[in-house]
Amino acid sequence: MARFSGKVALVTGSSSGIGKATAILLARQGCKVTITGRNTERLEAVKQEILKNGSSENDILVVPADLNNESEQDKLIEGTIAKFGQLDILVNSAGGAFFDSEGKTGVMQGIDVFDKNIQLHLRSVVMMTKKAIPHLMKTKGEVVSVSAIGADHHGKLVKVIENVYFMDLKMVLSKK
Repeated sequence: MARFSGKVALVTGSSSGIGKATAILLARQGCKVTITGRNTERLEAVKQEILKNGSSENDILVVPADLNNESEQDKLIEGTIAKFGQLDILVNSAGGAFFDSEGKTGVMQGIDVFDKNIQLHLRSVVMMTKKAIPHLMKTKGEVVSVSAIGADHHGKLVKVIENVYFMDLKMVLSKK
């Protein structure tokens, strides 16, 4: 029996990079997966790779979404529950580096770029996690949040804030 047989995972940022690799590996291990990202062509390619590795069409849900939009976050959670009936694993893997109009990164960027970073790398992670908690509590599920060192200098601040948030989340989930 596959390691994740009977489990359902929602993997953000699964159209490329770590999220893509995670979705493919989870599916290969028997997990039903919801894959999401903004690029529909890349999502379709990921879906085809998952199918090629032995998963059935019934075990994959593709939801193109921009995680900066809360209604699209809702669509992800609701779609996953509607198709699979449960959620066992939330993998927060969406992210990337933002450059300003002059190609600057990190602290040399304008505040508008900082806001984009916080919106995607922190706020969307917190919101997706909050929306998933009721479903994860039913299945005694897990949250995995991925951050890459290459994201940029703002990523270090986001990582510190995420660590504090997820320490609190761990305490909340362990009490249920």
